[in-house]
Amino acid sequence: MSNEQIPGGGHGQQDHGQPGHGQPGYGQAGYVQPGYGQSEQQPYGEPGYGQPAPQLGQQGYGQPTFPPLPWGPDGTAVLRPDSQQYKKFLTATPIFLIIFAVFMVVRQGIPGLVLALVAAAVALGGTMLYIRRAKVVVTRTQVGQAAFGDLTWHSLADIGQVLLFPYRASSLDSRVHLTLLVRGRAGEKFLKIRSDMWNPQAILALAGGLGVTPTTADQPLSPKELEAAFPGSTSWGERHPVLLGLLVILAVVVVVAAAFAAMG
Repeated sequence: MSNEQIPGGGHGQQDHGQPGHGQPGYGQAGYVQPGYGQSEQQPYGEPGYGQPAPQLGQQGYGQPTFPPLPWGPDGTAVLRPDSQQYKKFLTATPIFLIIFAVFMVVRQGIPGLVLALVAAAVALGGTMLYIRRAKVVVTRTQVGQAAFGDLTWHSLADIGQVLLFPYRASSLDSRVHLTLLVRGRAGEKFLKIRSDMWNPQAILALAGGLGVTPTTADQPLSPKELEAAFPGSTSWGERHPVLLGLLVILAVVVVVAAAFAAMG
């Protein structure tokens, strides 16, 4: 079992009891969750979503508890991404990033505008497909996650750590996402979801429903910090977003050029 701690955070007790009975890692008092599907009181939600990193559990921010998982009559709980949450994420985009993107497109003229529209359409299409297809399923003995295809299952008894922390994807972006990382006993990543596309209440419900006490952190982690602390927990694209963006643009250029060549 891994004994690593989140940088700047606490270290939770391990508890492999029944799903739904994990004890909250950052206290019970001061904040009552109405249920994961409601939005009246959401950490990392409105109006502070997109503001500089809040401190979990600090006075004046709130100490969330873990709502129950939405168990169905068949004994499974199914969680899915939330399109409304993604809209909040988009509307909280820092204005300087929008201005910079518009400036770069204008500099390139019509070709730049075409490429920008195609790239945006591809990115939005992929995101909408993810929101439609992705899910996390919890049973009394297993947890499974699917992005676009089939579920990948893991036994609850094999979970080594449940980590809950604020995550900042880029130093240029002040938006902070409540993130859940579930790791196996050997340190392998079982699943990871964050509140840019998942309802924070669903994240909290899942964190508290896996039978292991979540380990929490107060300070936001960057992709490189998270990868250094927990190898294998981030993708190459998360650690190199600029290069990923350039590769996407290059792919769009190739596709558009091929389309024009075929038309000519």
